[in-house]
Amino acid sequence: MKKIIVIPLLLIFIGCSKAIEKKYKKASETEDLLAIRKEIKVYDYKVLKWQLSFLKSNKEDLSSKRYQEMLANGKERWNDTLAKRKSNLEEQKQKEEEALKKQKIKLFCNIKWGMYYYKPDYLEVNPDVVESNPELAEKAFKLDPNNSWIIFYEDGTCEVKFNDPDKTAIQNWSYVDDEIVFSYGWKDEKRGVIKNKTTFEILDLEDEIFNVSEVEESINLVLKSTIKMRKIE
Repeated sequence: MKKIIVIPLLLIFIGCSKAIEKKYKKASETEDLLAIRKEIKVYDYKVLKWQLSFLKSNKEDLSSKRYQEMLANGKERWNDTLAKRKSNLEEQKQKEEEALKKQKIKLFCNIKWGMYYYKPDYLEVNPDVVESNPELAEKAFKLDPNNSWIIFYEDGTCEVKFNDPDKTAIQNWSYVDDEIVFSYGWKDEKRGVIKNKTTFEILDLEDEIFNVSEVEESINLVLKSTIKMRKIE
């Protein structure tokens, strides 16, 4: 009886790995990159090429590196680069804003501004009263600039005299968002009251003119007034 020898056919499945997972070989670089370009996003491909150029410029040994590893390192380095660029831009913007702020501050600092008109917004002219008219109101709210003035200094202090020939006060101030802010408010010597916050919103600022809207904020009350000033001395 003849023996039938069955030789089994071994099917060997060779799993084809992706090009991005391959190790770098200079000889097949062009071919590998063409294959990788079809596997990954355009953005990732550009980062990979950028990282590859960087490593070559540093003359690093690429034979042990996989493309996937180079892409991951490239993304990390690119994100760091973007973060540094953003930080530099923000720093530059901050410097420009600070320089502009100093320029604006110089426009009103070290000048004696005499207050010649002060009108609280809650005091309105009554049209039903004959004696009450804009002309009289204009006169009623006039101040003597020699007895009511303010000088801002660049060290963050200011000297203030308000309708009193014998008293002056020193007040701290800061310049925030194009407004002059008096952090501790004005102190009322008679009543001993300190308002929470006083702000000068600049309306007009020229060589000889400085007009502001004064906003006084306390816990339950906000008062707004118009102050007109001119340069004296």
